[in-house]
Amino acid sequence: MFDFLGLKFNKNKDLKPLIISILGSYLCIFLVILIKSLIVGDTINDVYELAKGLSIFSTIFYGCFCLFQEVLFRGILQRKLSKKFNNIISIIITTILFLICHFNYDIVTVIGAFFISIIAGIMTIKDDNIYKAFFFHWIVGGIGYVFITLAFI
Repeated sequence: MFDFLGLKFNKNKDLKPLIISILGSYLCIFLVILIKSLIVGDTINDVYELAKGLSIFSTIFYGCFCLFQEVLFRGILQRKLSKKFNNIISIIITTILFLICHFNYDIVTVIGAFFISIIAGIMTIKDDNIYKAFFFHWIVGGIGYVFITLAFI
């Protein structure tokens, strides 16, 4: 239906990895929070402040934002550039533009965005589909949020 955007969702093939990815990432995030609270001795208020950013609403909102970025950068821009240039050039140009959109964050986020963009670009070229890139962006970006937040609590 939305193949022109790189959105080719096969519920038989793509639904199980989505569910496993979401549950697995929440488990990883929970374990990181638990380990940090045991080592550092966080109070329940510290853990609560971190967990607010992991609410279902914020997770879904962040997921929608990641989907929008992947449709824009990988589904439209990178796929169009791949037709004019080779795949490496299309990934480089898309990554530069993706990083420009992340320059308002700290340097750790920009570095993370660089690696996410390169890997998501390769995933998109390999499958001619943005779903794996989207799941990767959503999960790795969410886990990155937790690690960055843990550094500042």
